[in-house]
Amino acid sequence: MYYLEVKNLTKKYGNVTALSNFSLEIKKGELVCVIGQSGCGKSTLLGCISGIKSIDGGSIKFEGGLKKPKIAAVFQEDRLLPWYTAEKNIELAVEQFYTDPEEKRKRIEKVLDLVRLKGAKHKYPLELSGGMRQRISIARALAIDPDLLLMDEPFSSLDEITAEHLRIELERIWRETKKTIIFITHDISEAVCLGDRIIVMTGAPGRNFGEIKVNLRRPRNKTSEAFFSVLKKATRMLADASKA
Repeated sequence: MYYLEVKNLTKKYGNVTALSNFSLEIKKGELVCVIGQSGCGKSTLLGCISGIKSIDGGSIKFEGGLKKPKIAAVFQEDRLLPWYTAEKNIELAVEQFYTDPEEKRKRIEKVLDLVRLKGAKHKYPLELSGGMRQRISIARALAIDPDLLLMDEPFSSLDEITAEHLRIELERIWRETKKTIIFITHDISEAVCLGDRIIVMTGAPGRNFGEIKVNLRRPRNKTSEAFFSVLKKATRMLADASKA
């Protein structure tokens, strides 16, 4: 049984169909990347899975019939409140699920340590670099101990050096937490670097065109022949999907 099953998902905005009969299965603990051209419905897919957006057809089911899974999201923008410290930004998320002050403190300390930013907990967002702010966003998402972590192009607004560093950090965090992650990206190389599998979407309306299993040793060697082989396959599939 899959941890998450999306079957024949359809989502419309008025007369416009954003997703059409989209299906996806994810195992617990997988890091699955979803790629597709701009406007194909990637962000809409995450919105439907999270429950923020209603659906017009199909179904979204979690393992064991879990009715209200804890789902956290990390976006392209860090979405931190500038008048609160890093610690307080995380606390705002934690207090919805933990009432005991000591338990809240331990959760905050744990995730700050996980993203290696314990020394920055009293700093405000404007005092942090873009990469540090995004790490705080990841810490905030993980602080609620989510059943599923949704990541919507979280590194796309960063410079490439910072983005590459955060990919390495994310892979480490994923190994340590064993969280189930759906990672949206428009960067094919990023998808090959991070994903256990890569789901390729067609242009609007978005459908699941196909998938690629990334059977490469971690951490991924971006200069290896095997990496380029998967990259080439994903690039070709994405090009085909855009014409479908």
